[in-house]
Amino acid sequence: MNLRDLRYLVALAEHRHFGHAAEACFVSQPNLSTQIRKLEDELGVTLVERTPRNILLTDIGKEIVARALDILHQADQIRAIARRASDPVFSLPWDRTCCHMWCRWCARLFRGWNSCWSKKRPKS
Repeated sequence: MNLRDLRYLVALAEHRHFGHAAEACFVSQPNLSTQIRKLEDELGVTLVERTPRNILLTDIGKEIVARALDILHQADQIRAIARRASDPVFSLPWDRTCCHMWCRWCARLFRGWNSCWSKKRPKS
Protein backbone atom coordinates (compact mmCIF):
# COMPACT_ATOMS: atom_id res chain seq x y z
CA MET A 1 0.00 0.00 0.00
CA ASN A 2 1.26 3.46 -0.84
CA LEU A 3 -0.02 7.01 -1.04
CA ARG A 4 -0.86 6.66 -4.72
CA ASP A 5 -3.19 3.75 -3.98
CA LEU A 6 -4.88 5.76 -1.26
CA ARG A 7 -5.32 8.70 -3.65
CA TYR A 8 -6.92 6.38 -6.17
CA LEU A 9 -9.30 5.04 -3.53
CA VAL A 10 -10.26 8.54 -2.37
CA ALA A 11 -10.86 9.64 -5.97
CA LEU A 12 -13.01 6.57 -6.56
CA ALA A 13 -15.02 7.31 -3.43
CA GLU A 14 -15.46 10.92 -4.53
CA HIS A 15 -16.46 10.22 -8.15
CA ARG A 16 -18.23 6.88 -7.64
CA HIS A 17 -17.17 5.87 -11.15
CA PHE A 18 -13.95 4.21 -12.30
CA GLY A 19 -13.67 6.24 -15.50
CA HIS A 20 -14.20 9.61 -13.81
CA ALA A 21 -11.85 8.71 -10.95
CA ALA A 22 -9.20 7.62 -13.46
CA GLU A 23 -9.52 10.96 -15.28
CA ALA A 24 -9.14 12.84 -12.01
CA CYS A 25 -5.98 10.84 -11.22
CA PHE A 26 -4.59 11.18 -14.77
CA VAL A 27 -4.36 7.40 -15.27
CA SER A 28 -6.19 4.92 -17.45
CA GLN A 29 -9.32 3.27 -16.12
CA PRO A 30 -7.83 -0.28 -16.28
CA ASN A 31 -4.79 0.90 -14.31
CA LEU A 32 -6.93 2.45 -11.58
CA SER A 33 -9.16 -0.62 -11.43
CA THR A 34 -6.14 -2.90 -11.15
CA GLN A 35 -4.60 -0.83 -8.35
CA ILE A 36 -7.87 -0.83 -6.39
CA ARG A 37 -8.14 -4.60 -6.84
CA LYS A 38 -4.53 -5.02 -5.62
CA LEU A 39 -5.28 -2.82 -2.61
CA GLU A 40 -8.31 -4.97 -1.80
CA ASP A 41 -6.20 -8.12 -2.13
CA GLU A 42 -3.47 -6.68 0.09
CA LEU A 43 -5.95 -5.66 2.79
CA GLY A 44 -8.03 -8.81 2.41
CA VAL A 45 -11.33 -6.92 2.26
CA THR A 46 -13.73 -5.68 -0.38
CA LEU A 47 -13.61 -1.90 -0.48
CA VAL A 48 -16.09 -1.28 -3.30
CA GLU A 49 -19.10 -3.05 -4.68
CA ARG A 50 -18.98 -2.83 -8.44
CA THR A 51 -22.21 -2.29 -10.38
CA PRO A 52 -22.61 -1.70 -14.13
CA ARG A 53 -23.19 2.06 -13.78
CA ASN A 54 -21.25 3.06 -10.66
CA ILE A 55 -19.62 1.80 -7.50
CA LEU A 56 -20.69 1.70 -3.89
CA LEU A 57 -18.28 1.79 -0.98
CA THR A 58 -18.64 -0.98 1.55
CA ASP A 59 -18.77 -0.05 5.23
CA ILE A 60 -15.10 -0.95 5.66
CA GLY A 61 -14.37 0.96 2.44
CA LYS A 62 -15.95 4.09 3.90
CA GLU A 63 -13.89 3.75 7.06
CA ILE A 64 -10.68 3.22 5.12
CA VAL A 65 -11.41 6.23 2.87
CA ALA A 66 -11.87 8.39 5.98
CA ARG A 67 -8.49 7.24 7.30
CA ALA A 68 -6.90 7.65 3.86
CA LEU A 69 -8.03 11.29 3.76
CA ASP A 70 -6.31 11.89 7.12
CA ILE A 71 -3.13 10.19 5.91
CA LEU A 72 -3.05 12.16 2.65
CA HIS A 73 -3.59 15.41 4.54
CA GLN A 74 -0.70 14.57 6.87
CA ALA A 75 1.51 13.71 3.89
CA ASP A 76 0.72 17.12 2.38
CA GLN A 77 1.70 18.77 5.68
CA ILE A 78 5.00 16.87 5.67
CA ARG A 79 5.71 18.11 2.13
CA ALA A 80 4.93 21.68 3.22
CA ILE A 81 7.34 21.40 6.16
CA ALA A 82 10.09 20.08 3.89
CA ARG A 83 9.42 22.83 1.32
CA ARG A 84 9.67 25.52 3.99
CA ALA A 85 12.95 24.07 5.21
CA SER A 86 14.50 23.80 1.75
CA ASP A 87 13.27 27.08 0.24
CA PRO A 88 14.35 30.30 1.97
CA VAL A 89 11.30 32.18 0.67
CA PHE A 90 8.96 29.79 2.47
CA SER A 91 10.98 30.02 5.68
CA LEU A 92 10.57 33.79 6.01
CA PRO A 93 8.18 34.91 8.74
CA TRP A 94 5.44 36.30 6.49
CA ASP A 95 3.16 38.37 8.65
CA ARG A 96 0.74 41.18 7.95
CA THR A 97 3.40 43.88 8.16
CA CYS A 98 5.65 42.19 5.66
CA CYS A 99 2.77 41.50 3.25
CA HIS A 100 1.54 45.07 3.61
CA MET A 101 5.01 46.43 2.83
CA TRP A 102 5.29 44.10 -0.17
CA CYS A 103 1.92 45.25 -1.53
CA ARG A 104 2.83 48.92 -1.09
CA TRP A 105 6.14 48.37 -2.90
CA CYS A 106 4.37 46.63 -5.81
CA ALA A 107 1.81 49.44 -6.03
CA ARG A 108 4.59 52.07 -6.19
CA LEU A 109 6.41 50.07 -8.85
CA PHE A 110 3.25 49.75 -10.92
CA ARG A 111 2.52 53.47 -10.64
CA GLY A 112 6.06 54.19 -11.83
CA TRP A 113 5.70 51.91 -14.83
CA ASN A 114 2.28 53.34 -15.62
CA SER A 115 3.47 56.95 -15.54
CA CYS A 116 6.50 56.08 -17.66
CA TRP A 117 4.27 54.30 -20.18
CA SER A 118 1.82 57.23 -20.26
CA LYS A 119 4.60 59.72 -21.03
CA LYS A 120 5.88 57.63 -23.94
CA ARG A 121 2.44 57.08 -25.47
CA PRO A 122 0.46 60.23 -26.20
CA LYS A 123 -3.26 60.05 -25.56
CA SER A 124 -5.37 59.83 -28.71
